[in-house]
Amino acid sequence: MTQWQPLIDKIVAKISSWTARKLSYAGRVQLIRTVLFGVQSYWSQIFLMPSKVIKLIEAYCRSFMWSGTNVITKRALISWDKVCQPKSAGGLNILNLKSWNKAAILKLQWDLATKADKLWIKWIHMYYIKGHSLDTVKVPKQASWMVQKIRTVAGLNTQMQGDNGKCRIKQLYLQQIGALPKVEWKTIMFSNLATPKALFSMWLIIQERMMTTDRLNKWNINVDPICVLCGNHPETHAHLFWECTNKNVGSAWFVEKAKKKTVEGQLLRMVLAENLYSIWTERNHRVFEKAHKDTKSIITEIAYTCNVWAEGKLKEVLQQRLL
Repeated sequence: MTQWQPLIDKIVAKISSWTARKLSYAGRVQLIRTVLFGVQSYWSQIFLMPSKVIKLIEAYCRSFMWSGTNVITKRALISWDKVCQPKSAGGLNILNLKSWNKAAILKLQWDLATKADKLWIKWIHMYYIKGHSLDTVKVPKQASWMVQKIRTVAGLNTQMQGDNGKCRIKQLYLQQIGALPKVEWKTIMFSNLATPKALFSMWLIIQERMMTTDRLNKWNINVDPICVLCGNHPETHAHLFWECTNKNVGSAWFVEKAKKKTVEGQLLRMVLAENLYSIWTERNHRVFEKAHKDTKSIITEIAYTCNVWAEGKLKEVLQQRLL
């Protein structure tokens, strides 16, 4: 752990510089996906990282994502394993660090078995492999820790080739995570041009992870159970986002239409995400700030946001409908 501490310190330093900023969940996810995993990528492509180090890095990333802090917490609306799954399987497509590290080391094995144009490969072949097959060669104990660990990772198919006869880490990574069952709602998450905040909120809403009052009451948190949007029914997840007649335009018909690959489907996916986000935002304004907007103002904001974020043919269709 002492040798790996510089990597941990770099990641914690990055998170510490962001904690003072008011970042949304979507903003934190983007920083984790790009910056934090970029910090460890060099190490991951050279060393087989110890499980303890991987768990510690993931704990910091998980805590930053859900709490925005630079200390490890246990708060999480959705498990980290689920977050790291591909979008088609219901995740956010954040790299699984353990699988990616193994894929990177397997790529080194593939280079050793098939390539001879790099100096370090020539050196290892001369001193350790000496003309033997990579599968049967025994690495001597005096070899470096890195060389020994590269040899211990199993699962490489040396016949695997990608474009132009090359093996890529992405191929090996997908092989490591395997085929996962696809969620029914993946179509409304893909190719959705809604704002990142709205997309993240819709991702939580679909999986029923929002802190609605029915969930809070189950945890013995004393809150008013009545829906603040209509004032007539208890606030459950189903009522707030799909049944409340005062604000919501969502329905099974609407969601089904949004799954289509047409321009209309793309427009409805965008509107659906922004609508669900506006419901949650308005609900929070009424609960915590004791303020509310009228329905017309909310609809106008949704239309404006969709117009700003739309692209290409979708933007043309949206502008025509708004006019």
